[in-house]
Amino acid sequence: MNNPDYFPFERWGLRGNPFQALTREEWAEVALLPSEVETALRQNPDTQALQILGESGAGKTSTLLALWREAQGQARACSYEYIPPGSRRYHTRLDSLQLFLLDEAQRIHPRRLRRLFQWLRKAPATGLRLIWSSHADLTPLARAAGIETHSVSLDQAPRADLQRMLDRRLRFFALPGGPKLRLDPSATAFLAARFGRDLGGMERFLYEFFQLALSSPCIDGGTLEDFAARINATPER
Repeated sequence: MNNPDYFPFERWGLRGNPFQALTREEWAEVALLPSEVETALRQNPDTQALQILGESGAGKTSTLLALWREAQGQARACSYEYIPPGSRRYHTRLDSLQLFLLDEAQRIHPRRLRRLFQWLRKAPATGLRLIWSSHADLTPLARAAGIETHSVSLDQAPRADLQRMLDRRLRFFALPGGPKLRLDPSATAFLAARFGRDLGGMERFLYEFFQLALSSPCIDGGTLEDFAARINATPER
């Protein structure tokens, strides 16, 4: 028999803390498209370029990974590339691609971005679509190169999107027959009010809650608010 002290999440029908750090493959599996991005793609099915704007933790990478997962499921030629800090260029070969997902595009040197947009303008027959995430608005560069670009800003996570995201994380970590707990709508309301679009901060908070304070199968807003007050009152060491 498993010792509950060593396997504390099994009693809740979970194989681990659902808000722990994820591999890129796991991240792609749980990521959901924000409703505003779904709307932009539906309303502009032929657009060649789409920009996803947002601050750190707003869900830009999750959005691109959700698009990557969908493209894989549709057997589309797709590439995702993350531009790390200090890098000023991308390395993906665009030949034969149908979808290029470029994460943190604002880090690329403007000259290289202009070349990318110019290449895109000259290759409409290939059907290539470029979707990038950025902290800065890059649409002036794209439009100067003749690329019609739509932009979506991830400012505030709609309550329904947030509830779907939380439920998906619980289901992803569920054991057969689980999960045996749920996040009450009042918990979603508390998280939305406290964190807004800072999904990264929200996940770190929920990780700590699940590690330190999970004691009931129904997690409500009052429970999360009490936990937030406790950790805010704890002096740093």
